[in-house]
Amino acid sequence: MEELKQLRRGHGVRSHDVLERVGPSLRRACGISVADGPGETREKLILRLTHECGQLPAPLRQAALIALALDEGFDREEFRFLHRRIRHLSMILDRDPRTAARRVDRSFELLARLLTETPDDLPPRPPMSDSWYTEKLQSTLRLDLDVPTLTEERTIVAVAHELDEIVIAFSGSRTTDADPSRSIAAQMVYGGEIVDERRISRSHAEFIVRLPEPLAMGERHTYQVAVENSGPQETMKPFYVLTPRGVCASFGARVKFPVGAYPKQVWRIDGLVAAAVNDLEPQSESIAINNVGEAYAEFHSLELGRSYGIGWS
Repeated sequence: MEELKQLRRGHGVRSHDVLERVGPSLRRACGISVADGPGETREKLILRLTHECGQLPAPLRQAALIALALDEGFDREEFRFLHRRIRHLSMILDRDPRTAARRVDRSFELLARLLTETPDDLPPRPPMSDSWYTEKLQSTLRLDLDVPTLTEERTIVAVAHELDEIVIAFSGSRTTDADPSRSIAAQMVYGGEIVDERRISRSHAEFIVRLPEPLAMGERHTYQVAVENSGPQETMKPFYVLTPRGVCASFGARVKFPVGAYPKQVWRIDGLVAAAVNDLEPQSESIAINNVGEAYAEFHSLELGRSYGIGWS
């Protein structure tokens, strides 16, 4: 708590002397080593603190982000002093600055507790070649429609400066080779615009998405995309999986089956290699189908290159 109060002084994490103002507890919590310079120290602080602020209730999250100068736009000269950021927060809250300061202190109490707990759900630091990672993904595969449709709502976190484009990829699984040349079609529902696509193969496509605004390092963004997999539903292989190529902290998979055509068995696919997924045999505990034909599974801290999702027969 005392180290967070020390860090928020001046321009917070944007301060030129941030290296000297990071105490031993914050160093341990953020994985900062003695060899890290100011730039690397600032990046690690922003990524870890932004992640933990995301666990706070919305009003306290806002207070912590502003106080530490983590939020978008607080790198500007007008916010280089803590009292100016507190005054800005008080205007947002429509309260006096003392009330805003108390809210900051309350947010720091919870933030300090999160930083000292074992970070089991903290995603590993992405490889330096990655510019973003997935904090949360919720997917729904609709098999009760004429054309099977997957909807993804994904919250990403930027780990690079001025992130303005991302690449998203989808594969369609078929039991025959009669795939049309454009079997996968994607459309943004909100949070971005598809500006280009790459047909890697008959069943795999990548889409380049332009974000509404460039993201600062540590900033979150949520978008939703709908993907159609054309062709007869009966030719689809009976599973839906995510095989992350980058860090994914949380994934919820939902499959909605047609009324009167529920499968006999539904099971979790939990961290299998791709070849094992194609065995189409129960690999983990079974999943119940609810009264409206939906099966749901949730996964955390996914391993790169492993497959997670739902299978059925």
